[in-house]
Amino acid sequence: MAMTVPQSSLLLHLLFTSLATSAAMAESSLNLELLSLQDVPINNHASFICTVTGSLTVVKWTKDDATIDFDSHYEFTSDMSELDIDSVDAIDAGSYQCVAQGADKKMYESNSKSLRVLARPTIHPTNATAFACKGSPVTLSCFGRDFTHVLWWFKGVDIQNQAGYQISGNTNERLVISTVASSNAGQYTCKAINQYSSLASSAMQVLEVEYPPAILEGPRNGSFLEEYDIHLFCDVSTMPPARIYWKRNGILIGKRYQVNYEEGTLIIENSVKSDAGKYACFANNSCTSTFVESKEAEIKVVDGKAVPFYSQNVYKTIPVGENAEIQCKANQSLQSETVVWSRNGKWLTSTKHLTLATNGQMIIRQATYNLSNTYECNVRSRLLAPMARLFRRVVVTVKGPPDAPRLSLQGVKHDNGRAIAKFNWTAPFDGNSRIIDYWLYYRSGDDGQWFSHTVDDSQHSATIASPNVATTEFFVRARNTRNFSEKSNVVRVDVSDPSLFFLRIRVYLERSQLLLLLQQASFVPLPLLACQLHH
Repeated sequence: MAMTVPQSSLLLHLLFTSLATSAAMAESSLNLELLSLQDVPINNHASFICTVTGSLTVVKWTKDDATIDFDSHYEFTSDMSELDIDSVDAIDAGSYQCVAQGADKKMYESNSKSLRVLARPTIHPTNATAFACKGSPVTLSCFGRDFTHVLWWFKGVDIQNQAGYQISGNTNERLVISTVASSNAGQYTCKAINQYSSLASSAMQVLEVEYPPAILEGPRNGSFLEEYDIHLFCDVSTMPPARIYWKRNGILIGKRYQVNYEEGTLIIENSVKSDAGKYACFANNSCTSTFVESKEAEIKVVDGKAVPFYSQNVYKTIPVGENAEIQCKANQSLQSETVVWSRNGKWLTSTKHLTLATNGQMIIRQATYNLSNTYECNVRSRLLAPMARLFRRVVVTVKGPPDAPRLSLQGVKHDNGRAIAKFNWTAPFDGNSRIIDYWLYYRSGDDGQWFSHTVDDSQHSATIASPNVATTEFFVRARNTRNFSEKSNVVRVDVSDPSLFFLRIRVYLERSQLLLLLQQASFVPLPLLACQLHH
């Protein structure tokens, strides 16, 4: 006969087993400790230890309730009781727990410990370069995060307590110079500090001190030959660059005269006697509302035939492609002498573009740029040939429109329904006359209206925003003091947004599927149904 255990005995056995397990668990404990500081500087070491008593076994660790995977960033001891992070990063900040398994196969979580990672402070100057006029105040400032205060240096010298500087702001992030002097120009450094001195960052800022213009030398009195160019100069010390203007007899000069407003040169091409007068230059810049003016210079224009010898250079401007006559022989009664022309130390003979007349004239025909040079008119005695004496030196400049630039596309990006295209171009030959600016033309489609965008002469690139149409055309022209260049090569750019193309395909497919479903449901012919939906 089989022996059976009374049901009451089985229940009693289970009860005692449960009580024993509960007693064992009651004697177990799980406690998490952070061995390092709670606030750990970035790139430093952090360590946790999970203290276990009783029958618990640590099986895993969590951060912000997510299991920490085994990788090279986290290191665990063989019994999983310790967690080490050799070099903490910003992503390591959070709440940590260890998880243990008991004899009853249940999971038990420890108390949580938070780790805060102190990031290295970041700091940037408000402006990499600051400008201030001499005698005016200026404020230099830096901004950033994760710092408690800022220290300032000038050219490597601590200026925290130096006279002439005021440091303000909640974190000393502003440096004020109440009266700027020339000696204040230079490099300033702001250094961000937090409670951990090993964590610091610096930023540099340059202060440029500007000042009103001062005329170092104005135009000089002089006599110039009629039909030649007059060059007058105005030497100005200024920061920032000044705008330089000219007066003639107290009145601002007219359009006939060419002025380089930055360099201050005044050029009067092919002068006439009415150009004589009293000339003065005057200038100002952003540091002053008033003008500084030079002394007046008296300029005379005389008949070249009345001046047999002229020691100074004379200047002659010839438009490209045109003809010009340059007179040399002043005294036709000198039958024993002849006129010869030289260039670069060599005697000249007549060519296709250069005719040397018997009366001493040099005639330039259909002027080309390579004829720009210095020509010397010499008088040679027939009795003492080949000896000759210099009669006149003529600096010839052939001027015309600039060459056409070469345009190229850098790239296209799309933003809020508009295409943004970036171009650049090479600086062309300037036609011996300063380039003023560049004009970038563009239109949408083959028959759209042309638009233009002007770019300063110092730049050779531009960014244009246009609608996301299929194709846009672009070309550029240069402009100098004489005229526009021919247009550059035309660049055709597909500025349509690829994302819009795929959106159109998607809409087309969805509409096709909808039409098919409606046609199947209503038995209406598909073309007629499509027409009804369209309307």
